[in-house]
Amino acid sequence: MLLMATSRNFMKTLLILLLCFSWIKAQCPSDPKTIEPCQCTSSLPGQEELVCNGPIGLVRLTTVLRNEMCGRTIGKFKLTLSDIEYLPSNLFFKIIVRDIQISFTYISHFTKAGRSAFFGLEPYLQSLSMRRGKLVDDLDWQKIGDLHALTYLDLSFNNITRIPLDWFDHPPPNLLSLILKGNKIKTLESGSLSHMHELIELDLSDNQIHSVTRDFFSWPGNAMIFLRLNDNQIKTLPMDIFDEMMGLRRIYLDNNQLESIPEELWSPIWTDLEILDLRGNPLNCNSTSVDWIAALRPPLHLYGSCQMHLVH
Repeated sequence: MLLMATSRNFMKTLLILLLCFSWIKAQCPSDPKTIEPCQCTSSLPGQEELVCNGPIGLVRLTTVLRNEMCGRTIGKFKLTLSDIEYLPSNLFFKIIVRDIQISFTYISHFTKAGRSAFFGLEPYLQSLSMRRGKLVDDLDWQKIGDLHALTYLDLSFNNITRIPLDWFDHPPPNLLSLILKGNKIKTLESGSLSHMHELIELDLSDNQIHSVTRDFFSWPGNAMIFLRLNDNQIKTLPMDIFDEMMGLRRIYLDNNQLESIPEELWSPIWTDLEILDLRGNPLNCNSTSVDWIAALRPPLHLYGSCQMHLVH
């Protein structure tokens, strides 16, 4: 009896494993040639990866995603070194994708007409990265607010020169990280991120920003922890820049043109900071008193130095 029970348990376990493995295989086509030049790999359920590397053409890409991958769930889709110039509407309508990574392409806009390129992914897409492309300021970006599951958005190293007010007037409600590193942004328009109350991380490093005002951010902005403004051309910060931003823990302002460290600006968040990087700034010890820094507990990691200019 014990042997029979053990045998039945073994058969149940084997059946469950077979069902699991058959489901995993079902996420990638059985014939790899049907999705060439793309490749699909499976490791664990929900971790399937579809990679399209190199010239593919818009017609072929659409065929692969709408026909060959129809009804499937993939964890990650990668499009690299592609020759396509835009993402057509409803491109992902018939599949479920959790993570989209697009890089080194000629894509300058999303759709020429119709619905959003991400239509159908509203409850599913968690991460969207479109790096090192040709994205510009006049993107039809408003529909991205319908991506309710999106937590990570990376538009680094494109041709963006500003953040228009209407881009994030209706932002993804659960967006936590916004990465705009390495663009050509010069101006941060008032109110551009005023509706992004849940944002934890903002990266505007390696741009051409001259100034920043408090009304660029949400009010309150206490959710934000990481702020990267390094490698810009910022000369001064307004005294209210960190008002109602008490969650800030790591601020990167290295390689700008800051000359002073005013107590009024920094003291409200000074003792709560973990990292403050001010290296590469022409800080002048004479321009403002720095005695207050010694009186307060400094950030755990404080980087930077100032020069004392002697008056003759």
